[in-house]
Amino acid sequence: MSRLLLSAAFVLALGITSTRADDAPKAEPVKAEPAKDIDAQELMKAMQKAATPGEEHRKLDAFIGSWSFVAKMTIDPSKPPMETKGECERKWTLGKRFVQESAKGTCEATGHEFEGMGVLGYDNTQKKYVSGWVDNMSTSLDRCYGTFDNTGKILTFTSEKMCPLTNEQVKTRTVVTIAAEDKVNFEMFVNMGGKEIRAFEINYTRKK
Repeated sequence: MSRLLLSAAFVLALGITSTRADDAPKAEPVKAEPAKDIDAQELMKAMQKAATPGEEHRKLDAFIGSWSFVAKMTIDPSKPPMETKGECERKWTLGKRFVQESAKGTCEATGHEFEGMGVLGYDNTQKKYVSGWVDNMSTSLDRCYGTFDNTGKILTFTSEKMCPLTNEQVKTRTVVTIAAEDKVNFEMFVNMGGKEIRAFEINYTRKK
């Protein structure tokens, strides 16, 4: 459905709502249930358990270290991707609860300097891996949620990002593969018009 049709549908719905507001049945007020007593000791135990790093966090050890990378970004599938080379550093922080990452690089085609930083961890309460990322090519905070496969080598994230051209949400799927002890591959797929394309690829090699 085009944005024009969506806008028309919204205006139509707004008009129907406005003309029928007086005829609509009055909603009964919702009665609030009395708050349940909270056991302070049980709450502290639950908070401590949720804050304790575990086996899922230790799986992220594979990403720790100093890395060089080659990134390829596809804007037009009919043309060669734009390539950026750089370095990144990943280390544990906050009592091995999160992996902190910083990256710098240069786009060979434009000479543009790239810089970004992020955190990666495991949320004990949501039972999901969580990632946050910011860089100098955007003013957005990217947030992703994901899971490892049964092998513990492939970490898949899903998220939604705002397209700066259409100002619409675009679904993405990111696959991080631990290919070897010193090799990690990153692929981001974007859903465009119901078709998924690989828009971004990064190959990391651990420095010796």
